[in-house]
Amino acid sequence: MQMHIGRAIKQVKWITVLLLQAAVHSAFAEDAPASNKESSGVELNDRKLQQAGARIGLIIVEVDNVFDPNDPKENGVLYRAANALHIKTRNRTILTQLLFKKGDVYNRHELDESARNLRKHNYLNEADITPVQYHTDDNTVDVLVRVHDVWTFNPGVSYGRSGGTNHNGVQLAEGNLLGLGKSLSLQTDHTVDRTEEGISYGDPNLFSSRWQLDATYVHATDGGTQNLNITHPFFSLDTRWSGTVFGLKEKRIDKRYQMSEIVDQFQSTHENYGGQLGWSTGLQDNWVQRWFVGYNVDHRHYQALPELTTQLPEDQHLSYPWIGTQWLEDRYEVTRNRDQIGRTEDVYYGRALYLQVGLSAPAFGSDIQSELVQLTYQDAKHMGEYQSLFGSVVLNGIYSQGSFRNSLLTATLRYDLRPRPYSMFTAKLTLDYGLHLDPSLPLYLGDDDGTGALGNGGMRGYPLHYRSGTHREVLNVEQRFYTKWQILRLLTVGAAAFVDIGHIGGGSDGINLDGDHTLADVGIGLRLGSIRSSKGEVFHFNAAYPLNATGTARKLQLQVITKQSF
Repeated sequence: MQMHIGRAIKQVKWITVLLLQAAVHSAFAEDAPASNKESSGVELNDRKLQQAGARIGLIIVEVDNVFDPNDPKENGVLYRAANALHIKTRNRTILTQLLFKKGDVYNRHELDESARNLRKHNYLNEADITPVQYHTDDNTVDVLVRVHDVWTFNPGVSYGRSGGTNHNGVQLAEGNLLGLGKSLSLQTDHTVDRTEEGISYGDPNLFSSRWQLDATYVHATDGGTQNLNITHPFFSLDTRWSGTVFGLKEKRIDKRYQMSEIVDQFQSTHENYGGQLGWSTGLQDNWVQRWFVGYNVDHRHYQALPELTTQLPEDQHLSYPWIGTQWLEDRYEVTRNRDQIGRTEDVYYGRALYLQVGLSAPAFGSDIQSELVQLTYQDAKHMGEYQSLFGSVVLNGIYSQGSFRNSLLTATLRYDLRPRPYSMFTAKLTLDYGLHLDPSLPLYLGDDDGTGALGNGGMRGYPLHYRSGTHREVLNVEQRFYTKWQILRLLTVGAAAFVDIGHIGGGSDGINLDGDHTLADVGIGLRLGSIRSSKGEVFHFNAAYPLNATGTARKLQLQVITKQSF
């Protein structure tokens, strides 16, 4: 029986490391509360407040610590120590995220969207915004913003085995630096492909503004990555403008696989930089329309490795202006126990369309004239009380000399059936169709450990990169079970039974295939949801049995991986 453990993170938090953070904690006192005014605790009627034209009075911020001291099960010595060592999110960090301020007209929609924005940050587990006291004398209403912190200091080690190869690494990461919502990470990774050492920094509110900064520097044995992104996003549905500048440089050795074995490899260098501006008329009649203009430069250079390269991709030099438009329907729903365990989830049920068209020409420095198209459409609907259907279509294409090349069309369809709150049946169909893909950059069908731009198809009973082709179809069917059981108040337990069916074919573009292939597997799995960690990971422990395995695929695959979803 072959162990098949993919890219796992088993973090070990040592008390000695926590003491280092305690020293920092003692040097930084928590902000004064936004208000010490006592709230009435009365649940107020949103419709009546809006009809009365009430304005926001006091904004009271309450930050719950990682563990609840009022819960006997979370009042042990270790839990109290963890709370004492944890630097809580500062009030001003929360206030910066809100879409309203004192004196604004009370609007339930702005409160809900603010809570949704807060829940997007991984240093918070929950966020809730409610009116707590109405004052008839000045027609104002006090608002309580209550959030729940999670543990954001993540030192640890990782080990995994996937497709017959080992992976291990060490990291030191803080996802809420000094309670200011900023992130800093130092890490090393050792895989069969490369060894990496890197640092990354993220600031969601640069200088307490709406600007955001993300920067990464990685040194690798076969190259490395440098990435910088500064953006002012559409931080709400009613935001009127956005702007972005970015730059990326990446160098590495890419490999091509067949039956999980390396059959080709070459050096690749990728440079991508540019900027964009966006503007909008805001939220009108439950819809948002946005427009974009931008300029991108995208260079890809491939270099043969002596005695290792058999088929080298063609270089690509694109430089182009582009325009885009987006339509968004304002329709979100709040749920729990869908793709997470024991966490609040915001599910988008609206229709959305994004279209971007660019013109690359020699006059702009490109090697060939072409049109670049990005298209994304998604929709969702309820089918009765317990059923939901989600669909999307994505096209990333380069149209040149009368046809698409190196382009990918992806369609997904997901069906959810949940007659009970602690179980759900879900089925997801994914169709990927490559249009004149470069022969050295095919699609793969096999186990999916989250690596690679196109993934590996999500066949849990097979090794990575098991089969290759230019088009694939994968059906993942899963019966999920959620529980209230917790391990040490840190992990919530779930389980799943699943079936994966996949097909891959193609080869007309020169990709070396030995015919079309259909794969299938069945399995069961244990899920552990990390409810106290900023990463929000779900640990997957799967045993999958391939139904038609040959070659490197064994009769049983044992898999341990971490993902951001169930």
